[in-house]
Amino acid sequence: MATGAHSSVWNTENIRRSTRSTKAPKLYDEEFPALRPSSKSTNAMPPKKAAAAKTAEPAKEKAAKVSKASGSTTTKAAASKASTTKKPAAAKAAAPAKKAPAAKKDAATKKAPAKKAAAATATTTTKRKAADAAPAPKRQKKEPAQRAPKAARPARPAPAPKAKVVINHAPTQRLDLLVFGANSGAELGLGPQTNSASVKRPRINPYLSADTAGVVAFACGGMHSVALTHDNRIVTWGVNDHGALGRDTTWAGAPTNDANADDDSSSSSSSEGGALNPLECTPTAIDASAFPEDTVFTAVAATDSATFVLTDDGHVYGWGIFRSIDGPLGFSPGTRVAHTPTYIPTLTRITKLATGSNHVLALSQTGTVYAWGSGEMNQLGRRIIERNRTHGLEPRAFGLTRHYNDIGAGSEHSFAVHSDGRVLGWGLNNFGQTGVDSQIGEDNATVVKPTAITSLAGRTISNVTGGNHHSIALDTDGQLLVWGRCENHALGLDLSALPTDEALVLRSGAGNRPVLVKQARTISTPTFAHAATSSDHVVAAGTDGKAYSWGFSASYQTGQGTDDDVEMVSVIDNTAVRGRTIVASDCGGQFSVIGAVAAGQ
Repeated sequence: MATGAHSSVWNTENIRRSTRSTKAPKLYDEEFPALRPSSKSTNAMPPKKAAAAKTAEPAKEKAAKVSKASGSTTTKAAASKASTTKKPAAAKAAAPAKKAPAAKKDAATKKAPAKKAAAATATTTTKRKAADAAPAPKRQKKEPAQRAPKAARPARPAPAPKAKVVINHAPTQRLDLLVFGANSGAELGLGPQTNSASVKRPRINPYLSADTAGVVAFACGGMHSVALTHDNRIVTWGVNDHGALGRDTTWAGAPTNDANADDDSSSSSSSEGGALNPLECTPTAIDASAFPEDTVFTAVAATDSATFVLTDDGHVYGWGIFRSIDGPLGFSPGTRVAHTPTYIPTLTRITKLATGSNHVLALSQTGTVYAWGSGEMNQLGRRIIERNRTHGLEPRAFGLTRHYNDIGAGSEHSFAVHSDGRVLGWGLNNFGQTGVDSQIGEDNATVVKPTAITSLAGRTISNVTGGNHHSIALDTDGQLLVWGRCENHALGLDLSALPTDEALVLRSGAGNRPVLVKQARTISTPTFAHAATSSDHVVAAGTDGKAYSWGFSASYQTGQGTDDDVEMVSVIDNTAVRGRTIVASDCGGQFSVIGAVAAGQ
């Protein structure tokens, strides 16, 4: 039936800066007030000038002492001039001064260094110009060192394939398949030589005997069927509209002769629709290449126009199409029709499949229920809006997670069995087919959420399924319980013996005729080992090894040889089934298949 942003906060208190206060070095001597700077000046000395002045301070002090000894005012003026000169003057003052007896000698001593400095400056300038004029030497490109080739890394070994975890096992008992009912669309798979519209009583299908095919499991759809053989082949037959058979059945051949059997086991009417397509009416295996090489199948299931298979490790494949009230719906959200087997990746570790007319349930190993398909009547356990109805084609869990050990489905309703014994129903409920007493008798009444069926409380249910408007449940004691619509005798009950209590049975106004049974009632005899139902009839296998049927029989789908309704539970008896042990059955739209243990098993 299948996700922050970071922020950081800064503390402004942590990034405040402290301002240092430093005193400028004194550029004057307390003994010479004339050299003290004016108090009106507020310009701060740049750091470089301050450093130069500090370097020149010792020279100034020496010059001041010489001037004091000679008493010359000219030296005072020179000292004042030295205190106000910029970096070059400071550099001159910083040079070591020679002691001279007179001011002229002092002056001459000062001029000589000045001339040397000028000459040095001129030489430096000339060298710079020459250097600028000379072309710069070109840099030689270094040849890249050749690296030794890296040693090749050893190839990583391929990861070992994961070991398959087997959770499902296929049946091993080979069966003879007997078929009856409508065959106008090759539903019975009797081959091109049987060009019959219907088969009134059970007939052994020669293509599906224990010796020829060795079928171990089978399922019926609306007008097609699928079987699993003992040697792991998937065989299909019937109508292949929209890929229900999972293989190409294109045919342009001529019709074949009719060869009906002449005994009571195969009494059938002639076909009114012309020759059957031999590729549809002949059971044929799907090419094994459509599946992975190590695939092992354990179960099969079918809806009206689709087919599904289950593997031993819990995977599911399917093909065909789901339909809605308005027509074809699709196979999956991205596939309208699956003509060949398609893997369903959202389903893993599945242990059982159950199908309605156009929906599927899957039960996982952990006890979770999934559903997908058409959900117009809430049979998927979740609301499907009309404009998004293809959303239902994706298998999803819907609240029944864990602790469920069985599932079942009717045409448009569903069931699940909890591990504590409770049976829940949901979906279409206009005839009370869900077993839930809610809106029964109203048009298009539905049970939206899975709800416990109170009339099954205290029973241990081993299998539950349903038809169009009725349902059946088999308990571990072999008792078969039925409820829902009783007009077509699909319940197999004596309607005249039903209680008059309106809480149990809803009756029509005219003639007080029973219309539906609200609460599950038991079929007293016989006891059953297996039971299956479709639209309006039931075919079951008794614990005595006999086949039983009842309900709508217009196309002989009950196998009783009549097209009248079979009102009560009746044994199917003809030469094809006598002496055989019937152990399995399934029902299509207007046909049926039963499985008998092969002779010698």
